[in-house]
Amino acid sequence: MRRRRSGGSSSDLTGGGEVFDAFDDPEENARVRHFFLTVRERFLAASSRGRRVCTPEGTGHDFPDHVPDFVVQVVGSLLDQYGPGAPKAF
Repeated sequence: MRRRRSGGSSSDLTGGGEVFDAFDDPEENARVRHFFLTVRERFLAASSRGRRVCTPEGTGHDFPDHVPDFVVQVVGSLLDQYGPGAPKAF
Protein backbone atom coordinates (compact mmCIF):
# COMPACT_ATOMS: atom_id res chain seq x y z
CA MET A 1 0.00 0.00 0.00
CA ARG A 2 1.34 3.40 -0.94
CA ARG A 3 1.29 6.23 1.55
CA ARG A 4 -0.15 9.59 0.59
CA ARG A 5 1.70 12.69 1.62
CA SER A 6 -0.23 14.91 3.98
CA GLY A 7 -2.27 17.80 2.60
CA GLY A 8 -4.92 17.89 -0.12
CA SER A 9 -7.51 15.32 -0.93
CA SER A 10 -7.14 12.58 -3.52
CA SER A 11 -9.90 14.14 -5.62
CA ASP A 12 -8.43 17.65 -5.60
CA LEU A 13 -7.18 18.37 -9.11
CA THR A 14 -7.02 22.12 -8.60
CA GLY A 15 -3.40 21.96 -7.53
CA GLY A 16 -2.18 21.55 -11.08
CA GLY A 17 1.04 19.59 -11.15
CA GLU A 18 0.90 19.01 -7.41
CA VAL A 19 -1.73 16.32 -7.84
CA PHE A 20 0.82 14.24 -9.73
CA ASP A 21 3.23 14.40 -6.81
CA ALA A 22 0.76 13.10 -4.23
CA PHE A 23 2.55 9.76 -3.81
CA ASP A 24 5.99 9.10 -2.36
CA ASP A 25 6.80 6.66 -5.17
CA PRO A 26 8.23 8.37 -8.30
CA GLU A 27 6.99 5.52 -10.52
CA GLU A 28 3.46 5.99 -9.16
CA ASN A 29 3.74 9.75 -9.78
CA ALA A 30 4.65 9.07 -13.42
CA ARG A 31 1.81 6.55 -13.80
CA VAL A 32 -0.80 8.94 -12.36
CA ARG A 33 0.48 11.84 -14.51
CA HIS A 34 0.33 9.69 -17.65
CA PHE A 35 -3.17 8.46 -16.81
CA PHE A 36 -4.69 11.90 -16.25
CA LEU A 37 -3.05 13.50 -19.26
CA THR A 38 -4.03 10.60 -21.54
CA VAL A 39 -7.64 10.46 -20.31
CA ARG A 40 -8.03 14.21 -20.74
CA GLU A 41 -6.93 14.02 -24.37
CA ARG A 42 -9.13 10.99 -25.08
CA PHE A 43 -12.21 12.76 -23.75
CA LEU A 44 -11.46 15.76 -25.93
CA ALA A 45 -10.92 13.55 -28.98
CA ALA A 46 -14.26 11.78 -28.44
CA SER A 47 -16.10 14.70 -30.01
CA SER A 48 -15.31 16.68 -33.13
CA ARG A 49 -16.56 19.71 -31.21
CA GLY A 50 -14.71 19.06 -27.97
CA ARG A 51 -12.49 21.81 -26.66
CA ARG A 52 -10.50 22.45 -23.53
CA VAL A 53 -11.54 25.46 -21.49
CA CYS A 54 -9.01 26.56 -18.90
CA THR A 55 -10.44 28.40 -15.94
CA PRO A 56 -8.87 31.66 -14.81
CA GLU A 57 -5.73 31.37 -12.73
CA GLY A 58 -6.40 30.88 -9.05
CA THR A 59 -9.72 29.11 -9.59
CA GLY A 60 -10.59 25.46 -9.22
CA HIS A 61 -13.58 23.17 -9.50
CA ASP A 62 -15.88 25.71 -7.87
CA PHE A 63 -15.07 28.38 -10.46
CA PRO A 64 -18.71 29.16 -11.45
CA ASP A 65 -19.28 30.64 -7.99
CA HIS A 66 -16.06 32.64 -8.10
CA VAL A 67 -16.01 33.89 -11.70
CA PRO A 68 -19.57 33.80 -13.08
CA ASP A 69 -18.71 36.29 -15.83
CA PHE A 70 -16.17 33.78 -17.16
CA VAL A 71 -18.89 31.12 -17.37
CA VAL A 72 -21.19 33.51 -19.24
CA GLN A 73 -18.37 34.35 -21.66
CA VAL A 74 -17.56 30.69 -22.38
CA VAL A 75 -21.22 29.70 -22.84
CA GLY A 76 -21.73 32.74 -25.08
CA SER A 77 -18.78 31.75 -27.26
CA LEU A 78 -20.17 28.22 -27.58
CA LEU A 79 -23.58 29.58 -28.60
CA ASP A 80 -21.93 31.89 -31.13
CA GLN A 81 -20.06 28.94 -32.58
CA TYR A 82 -22.72 26.21 -32.36
CA GLY A 83 -26.02 27.97 -31.70
CA PRO A 84 -28.95 28.66 -34.06
CA GLY A 85 -27.77 29.46 -37.56
CA ALA A 86 -24.42 27.72 -37.08
CA PRO A 87 -23.48 25.08 -39.65
CA LYS A 88 -24.75 21.63 -38.69
CA ALA A 89 -22.23 18.87 -38.00
CA PHE A 90 -24.28 16.22 -39.84
